[in-house]
Amino acid sequence: MRYDSVLDPENRLPIDPKNWVVAIVRKPKGRNPEHAFILVEGIDEADNVTLRRYDLFMDEANSEKFKINMKEDKFSYTDNDVRKKLLDFIGREEVSGKCWSIKVRDADKLEAIVKDSKNNPGKYNLLGDAATAPHTAEASRATLPGAEATTKATIKSIESVSEENSHSAVIAQYSLEKPPGESCFTWARNVLVALNNEVITKELPSKPLDMIISITSRHLGNSESVSEKKCSIM
Repeated sequence: MRYDSVLDPENRLPIDPKNWVVAIVRKPKGRNPEHAFILVEGIDEADNVTLRRYDLFMDEANSEKFKINMKEDKFSYTDNDVRKKLLDFIGREEVSGKCWSIKVRDADKLEAIVKDSKNNPGKYNLLGDAATAPHTAEASRATLPGAEATTKATIKSIESVSEENSHSAVIAQYSLEKPPGESCFTWARNVLVALNNEVITKELPSKPLDMIISITSRHLGNSESVSEKKCSIM
């Protein structure tokens, strides 16, 4: 089964069991305006569509920490309107964003990174100081349990190792340099950078200010382009 992504209908990014789509998204209105998060869209061999959403919020029980929300919806492609399901999935809020094609294995790696972040929450920083401390393979050795054995060479050649080990390597890369704190934007950016996808890394803004100045986006799920609409994710 193959269809065009409903996240970015203008560019007609392909969705099939091997190729999914990921987006960094901004929500300009609502209770939490300018909130940034990640969306993933894909389909499996049984024609079941998967929608995933990853958000970072301040932990209300401990304002110095962040918490990660993970949300997933699966449904049959043939029995549902995918665009309608997407709008329901995001609460029918107006959102805009930037989309990229990724391999399904990278969607699985992203899921592993987010799960690890959820299980090991760090410091919350509204200003997102982590944007000035990108995670690189040249940074210090990872400190996650079991990550000591993950070498820099392994991190640089994730595709050459097994799926299980590659997930560990990506998680380790994300954790290589402990930032002073994450905002919703810097967290979303950093977990996408950890995928080691050259196109995504090149096109992602490095700081919230860069998002305001440089990146254009569209209303996701809307076939009518808003080609000059600027993102302003914080």
